[in-house]
Amino acid sequence: MRDHGLDPPRLLPRKSWRFVGTSKVALDGGFEPGRIYEVVYRGRDPRVAGCGFAATRDLVSFLKNEAGPQNPLAGVTLAVGHGISQSGRFLRHFLHQGFNEDEQGRRVFDAVFVEVAGAGRGSFNHRFAQASRDGHQHWNVHYPTDVFPFADLPGTDPETGDTAGLLDRARASGTAPKLFHVVTAYEYWNRAASLMHTDPTGTRVPSAIRGYRLAGGSTPSATQPSRARTSARTVGRKSLGFVG
Repeated sequence: MRDHGLDPPRLLPRKSWRFVGTSKVALDGGFEPGRIYEVVYRGRDPRVAGCGFAATRDLVSFLKNEAGPQNPLAGVTLAVGHGISQSGRFLRHFLHQGFNEDEQGRRVFDAVFVEVAGAGRGSFNHRFAQASRDGHQHWNVHYPTDVFPFADLPGTDPETGDTAGLLDRARASGTAPKLFHVVTAYEYWNRAASLMHTDPTGTRVPSAIRGYRLAGGSTPSATQPSRARTSARTVGRKSLGFVG
């Protein structure tokens, strides 16, 4: 139990709490509102995670490059990746881990349009990954969401001294896409959006970012699709809009 996310936890006596069924915990005296409780246990048999990155890479590369009759989109030469919130974080993680280069060294997405993902990535490619989890102030605090590197170009983490950027692998292989970030006010409060255009110390502004802020907006989508979302779903003879 702790009062704030960064406080050291206080151990509760094992006899004071118990599992109820398969997914609930009961505590003697009940849980106190405003406090953070977590159950720590040793897991086993993690399921394979991360295959979605390889599957996305291979599918889009096939649709762009396979000329045979088995490709229903033969003739498409460009692909645009479009992700909103979690699928936007998926695309940022996809780029960070070098999946925008296919097995023949070709660029996969020619452009990536990321909405309301802030500087986040996600719990997509590690042991015990849970893709639907993302970090918040008082829950899911141990799931890797807003983790260094945050900006497209290299910056230095003042805690570890590491220097890295989101697009390092893509730039090294010559497969970096045109990358667009769109955020709202929410991503500045809870998705580290400011770190997309400053370094972690707030003293340096990286160049080359294409970032747009919708002032006063919130993460949920509008009831009417924007022109960008509509065009991202249009498949033509020369370009493929791929929705995350």
